[in-house]
Amino acid sequence: MSAQSCEFFKRSQGKFALSKRVTTLFVKLTNLFLLLPLLGAFPCIQSYGEKVESALYEKQDLWLPVFVRMEDQLVKRAGDYKEIAESRSGKPRSQNRREVISILREKAECSWGKLSGMIGGLVEKNAMRNPRKFWIVNGFACEAKIEAIEELVREDEISYVYLDRFAPSDVISSPMSEQKMTGMRKAYDTWRESSPLSKRRKKIPWNVREIGAERAWKDENATGRGVTVAVIDSGILPTPALVRALAKKTNEELNGKDDDGNGLIDDLFGYDFRSNTGYILDDSRTSSHGSACAGIIAGQTSSSGWQTGLAPDCRLLLLKGGFDLRCMEYLLVEEAEVLSMSY
Repeated sequence: MSAQSCEFFKRSQGKFALSKRVTTLFVKLTNLFLLLPLLGAFPCIQSYGEKVESALYEKQDLWLPVFVRMEDQLVKRAGDYKEIAESRSGKPRSQNRREVISILREKAECSWGKLSGMIGGLVEKNAMRNPRKFWIVNGFACEAKIEAIEELVREDEISYVYLDRFAPSDVISSPMSEQKMTGMRKAYDTWRESSPLSKRRKKIPWNVREIGAERAWKDENATGRGVTVAVIDSGILPTPALVRALAKKTNEELNGKDDDGNGLIDDLFGYDFRSNTGYILDDSRTSSHGSACAGIIAGQTSSSGWQTGLAPDCRLLLLKGGFDLRCMEYLLVEEAEVLSMSY
């Protein structure tokens, strides 16, 4: 190859390399200009990212289910719960319940009052819908657009905005179907009947004897009398040994109405926060986890004479839908003192 040809080849290579660099730069600039509008849509990622769960920006939905946690919480950091428990250890449970619920509600109302105007404005301009207040955790759930989330996180009163992965599709209480109402009426009839086995000598299973339950009943009178145990599970099969252990609300009846004015229809023995009905039975055909747990806690004398409950004199409040904060608020208001959770 001649010297002239080599020089031409080198110049051609240089021009090609320069052209390639220019093309690459052009592509990068084009992508940047395309991304700028998108980045502008999420200013709070840069400024308020520490207050927003990142999963919210991975969703493509226009309406996002969120839970907004307020800054003012009774338990804010590690160690707070221990300090509160120690400071209240000398008070009766009933007094602690009343006072703590009052404190929680006061905090929630105060925080809501500071933000209610802004929340109402967001609802009015169709950036938020269906806000629902909670006091068990000071905050509220709603469906919101990105623009509403951006406005929320600018407020000092708001601590964090979560993606609500367990948001219920409906929160309006409904009457049961006729089939389920029939099942509940049969259970209610069983509950009202006196047990024909109450005077029979009870047979205690080996596992209950093994942990010393009989000694606790005899020596400490620890049978669970006067205690309500909330059981969040699948409900129970309507066997008499479990139905007779249920705690009935004195001001509620099975009539398709909200007799006590708490917003829930027919919550006679508890409530299903998944279906938004008072149906607390388990329709399982082969096994029932809720029945197993209820039987361990408070199973009364069965038709064969066996008593499975460790606290046979306690009463059970049955609940379904433990991921719903309404469930937690409900059991506190209904004065449950012990909680069994399986969900």
